[in-house]
Amino acid sequence: MVLSLVNAERAARGIAPVSLQGQLTQAAQAHAADQFNRDCLTQLSHTGTDGSNPGVRIARTGFSIRAWAENIACGQRSPAQVMTAWMNSSGHRRNILNASLTHIGISVSPDSDGRLYWVQVFATPR
Repeated sequence: MVLSLVNAERAARGIAPVSLQGQLTQAAQAHAADQFNRDCLTQLSHTGTDGSNPGVRIARTGFSIRAWAENIACGQRSPAQVMTAWMNSSGHRRNILNASLTHIGISVSPDSDGRLYWVQVFATPR
């Protein structure tokens, strides 16, 4: 569902769709799992607990990247809610609408309290 919402936003502006990519999904899932150790609303971060950034996490999957971006969120209850939040944030919106980013990985994972951790990893292969 998030993929179709991302591609609908891109299509509405004449931007080519992103393609779902397994290694990027692995990177997104790994970061979502890592974020479970942080407070959802005050400590959510693009920096992993091991100090990694999204580029490092993508490289760990073996995906050769030329460019990357990451969107994270926590607490939204549906794909529509998280997309609204991202599209209302200039940085997240810029990542979603970046025509040079061609692939995406997506993760949504609940923590033990039922809060959803959302991660989008965008990349362009080398």
